[in-house]
Amino acid sequence: MMLHLLAFSKNKKLKLSDIDSQFVLNFRSYLYKNITTSRVSGKPSVNTVVNYLKVLKALLNKAKDMEYYFGDLPFGLNTIPNQTPTDKKSLKLEEMWKLDNLTPAHPEMRPL
Repeated sequence: MMLHLLAFSKNKKLKLSDIDSQFVLNFRSYLYKNITTSRVSGKPSVNTVVNYLKVLKALLNKAKDMEYYFGDLPFGLNTIPNQTPTDKKSLKLEEMWKLDNLTPAHPEMRPL
């Protein structure tokens, strides 16, 4: 989330007062265009964008509770799209074992 906010704001210092409804709508558009995905379509799922926006909303709610953010939250109706239901897939026992035994030296691990 932080990396996307930094890229969206072009690494400028972002103030809480800068985050208004237009900012949120522009950030949502940015997410749709710039999140990389392994999907065949190349576009992120709506659920991915929804999750990012929910994190932003939770951050602003926390800032408001701590009295760092004043006024109404910039999330009007339809700002955050509805999630689409997806089929959940359970991991097999061998997949869980592989995940449990991964080390940073594993060839498919990437640096943070």
